[in-house]
Amino acid sequence: MADKENLNLGNIILIKISLIGFLFSFCILFFLEEKIETKVINISDISLKDIEKNVVIIGNFKNVRVNFETMFGEFYDETGKLKVVAFKFDEEIIKISKYDKYKLLGKIKYYENELEIIANEIIKL
Repeated sequence: MADKENLNLGNIILIKISLIGFLFSFCILFFLEEKIETKVINISDISLKDIEKNVVIIGNFKNVRVNFETMFGEFYDETGKLKVVAFKFDEEIIKISKYDKYKLLGKIKYYENELEIIANEIIKL
């Protein structure tokens, strides 16, 4: 009987250690994710192999229009242009100027035979 109680106690201790290890690992990953930066790339370097990848591009907007809660536009850098879609955005996006430079963070998608970026964050530089 004592052996059975020790076995159950041992299992409980192992479960607790496993849970603590899992929570510790999860916390580390959560904080590290914010520290890992996606490097800035040129639009001309974006290809079909980048579909579903997160990218950062620096450039200017052109032809921005807002339809309900979705923003559509073209984004340019020195090397090319790319269509941009932002589904949930800050009201400041409506005030985008083609004369200002922006940092665009988003995921590359392929839609209607064209590459585009779904913007997660738009930062005025």
